[in-house]
Amino acid sequence: MVMTVVRRDVQWAKAARSKEFLARTLKRIKLGASSTHRLVNLRASSITPPGSKPILSQPSFRPEDIIVKTRDGIALSAEEARFLVDGVLTGENISEAQIGAWIVAASIMGVPETVDVCLREIKGSSAPAHRVIKEYFNGATLKNDGNDDIGSIVLKTIQKEEPLTRDEIFTFIRAVVDRTASDFQVGGWLMAVRLKGLSDLETAYLTEAMWKTGGSIDFSGIEGPRADKHAAGGSCDITSFIIAPLLACFGIKVPMMSGRALAHTGGTLDKLESIPGFNVKLSEEEVRCMLSDSGLAIFSQMETMAPADRILYAFRDVTGTVACTPLIAASIMSKKLAEGAEYLALMGTYGNGAFSKDPDEARELARLMIAAGVNAGRKMVSFLVDMNEPLAPFVGPALEMKLAIRVLKGQIEGNERLVRLSIQIAAKLLVMAGIYSPKDIIQAQLDLVEHLYNGEAIEKFKQMVIAQGGDPNAIGAANDLTDSPIFPQGTHRIEIRAKSSGFVQAIRADEIGNAVNSLGAGRKLPGEPIDHGVGVANIKLIGEAVKEGDVLAVVYANDMAQIDQITVRIANAFSIGAERIEPPKLVFEVIETAA
Repeated sequence: MVMTVVRRDVQWAKAARSKEFLARTLKRIKLGASSTHRLVNLRASSITPPGSKPILSQPSFRPEDIIVKTRDGIALSAEEARFLVDGVLTGENISEAQIGAWIVAASIMGVPETVDVCLREIKGSSAPAHRVIKEYFNGATLKNDGNDDIGSIVLKTIQKEEPLTRDEIFTFIRAVVDRTASDFQVGGWLMAVRLKGLSDLETAYLTEAMWKTGGSIDFSGIEGPRADKHAAGGSCDITSFIIAPLLACFGIKVPMMSGRALAHTGGTLDKLESIPGFNVKLSEEEVRCMLSDSGLAIFSQMETMAPADRILYAFRDVTGTVACTPLIAASIMSKKLAEGAEYLALMGTYGNGAFSKDPDEARELARLMIAAGVNAGRKMVSFLVDMNEPLAPFVGPALEMKLAIRVLKGQIEGNERLVRLSIQIAAKLLVMAGIYSPKDIIQAQLDLVEHLYNGEAIEKFKQMVIAQGGDPNAIGAANDLTDSPIFPQGTHRIEIRAKSSGFVQAIRADEIGNAVNSLGAGRKLPGEPIDHGVGVANIKLIGEAVKEGDVLAVVYANDMAQIDQITVRIANAFSIGAERIEPPKLVFEVIETAA
């Protein structure tokens, strides 16, 4: 039974935004009478009449940080609790999605003690506040303007008594795309998945739903196998620029839908855009034409492809649910399935330069992605790759793009790790696509290297650059990695020197990436322009010998406002010791299966 209670002592607040927020929230929840009275009393006591000053005056906090603390069972300060409670009760400074995420976190992990105290003070009662929070969900169905389906799915995910069905997941994702699921419900569901998880089958269903609620590229009339590679983030990962042209040399079509920088890892699209004029926003017809002509295209996500992913990621970014393996797997694979590759190689990166910190975490993500791909009829392979140092000694959009072009022109010396990994992945895809038999994989690797030396790989890349509006002179201008009239470059050059002699024993690749972001290569908000010319060059890698005063790295900057802090951060990213350490094994494991 649904009981809606509107008390006379809150009638004065009908015109107030906080009352409207209350009404919207109550519509979404089915509660018993006593629970509803308590909720209304609690909220009514905190509502500020129009023209009055707020009950609480808070410092400014990020709701995401408070959500994450509650999610992880970390205590909140009294100030954080007051900020949160005032936001939840008035609808100010915190979105409905964040409220939904926080309440689910609190219902699962427990209400922070400081929040309990704050709610008691506001309510003027000694009743335990956790009862109110628990009853927000206990035995309840989150309502959606008279449609119980979405709320039931959210509650089922929270309770985790039985798995979600394919129909339920499709229903939820369709509601996300057509916006009939409220922000409150979406935020709550994401947090439930973050804390309770999804099974392999549920993750496969989620991937399929996110893929099939959008469009896919029509490949009718385009002959040849289709393949792609995706990495889960890494330092100086420019393997895509090497692998895609190499595969195209063998007649494989490569529709590579890529992304932008995320945290300390650089974005494929950002690096390409360091080439003057390069356009990553292609239509489906433009992609089809490029695949027919040169065999490859690297482009941004189209509006019609996996629209649920764009919507859900925007919610994940503010609800403390970015780091969630099932959601990451579904996000990546839904886009890869939409682009239409039949054969997909994954780089499951781990280490301080990646998002997964150890092989086990990377393996779990790879396993979920492979299961989702196989469920959709794709042939999959995953390489678990150590990212405890950059793949090559350059970090920064233009620096990395120039390095990739040099490698495509056969200039391999000093970049052996990068080339070896690229060749290994490309050769595996050639075997999966039937171009070579498994017993001839070594020959495939030799032939791939030959295409770096004979000019065919760089010619394929040049064709792509021209087709996507880029300046073809960039190909020749990349010969000088640190000085080019075509590519942008920082005007200030700062050398980071070793304070002692010995060997480089460790590098914090994430710290170098974060430093490059601070120089201007990172974004604080989606869509912000970045400085493609900044970066760190000539990085000494693990195992290299250095003497006191030797250059460990060279920083290229334009804005010198924070350069002292940034250079200290980069210097501290290096650990130097007396003993030589062998570089980490690049490929830890290969996981493969066939559809």
